[in-house]
Amino acid sequence: QPYSSSRRCPPKSASIVSRSSMEDPDDLETGDPAAALMLQAQDMVKDIGSCVKSVDISEKLPADAASVFVNMEIKEGDTLCVEISTCGYRVVGRTFDTCELTEEAYFETVYMLLDGISPQYRLSFADSLASKLQQVVQDEDKDAAAEAE
Repeated sequence: QPYSSSRRCPPKSASIVSRSSMEDPDDLETGDPAAALMLQAQDMVKDIGSCVKSVDISEKLPADAASVFVNMEIKEGDTLCVEISTCGYRVVGRTFDTCELTEEAYFETVYMLLDGISPQYRLSFADSLASKLQQVVQDEDKDAAAEAE
């Protein structure tokens, strides 16, 4: 379920951060909200990378404590610019590095956002999940066999 499209995040004052400056995990310990948001974006890129054609954090749009922008191409071939903020995830552009859509709904997770716009994402995600579950079962079987010896 998307959040209400009328829900708006209040702007937060923060310095603009670069992707390379967010590599330090100590930033999270100091409570840097920009660092936390960038880490969330980096984790999302890693997590959904196999379920979309391409995904990367925008090099052109500014990243700060209020938002980070991610460019992605879904398996159907559509390109998107997605904003990640404390309000959630929302499509803000239909091409990379653009923010022309201002009335789009926020989603609580990127999975919910993609589930609503990409049937092929749903299939890829289901296949990936099934593969991971199969690996867990195989690992448990190996552990049980090792204990039985």
